[in-house]
Amino acid sequence: MVVFLTSIFTIFITISTVYYLIKLFTLAYQKKQITYSRLLFYVTTSIAVGFIVASILPLAIITIVEVLI
Repeated sequence: MVVFLTSIFTIFITISTVYYLIKLFTLAYQKKQITYSRLLFYVTTSIAVGFIVASILPLAIITIVEVLI
């Protein structure tokens, strides 16, 4: 149960971080600080890294809890 709750919490933090990063990148694009190709690169990179973190971190939490118990 604890592992499930920490996994949900970790995924929530990761999704909110990626959301605010995308918001920041679009704001920078609107202010003409980055180009459209950079915007696409940053957005896809942050989504990919967020997906990797959200899928690997719960598994790491499970293994850490199993080692400690």
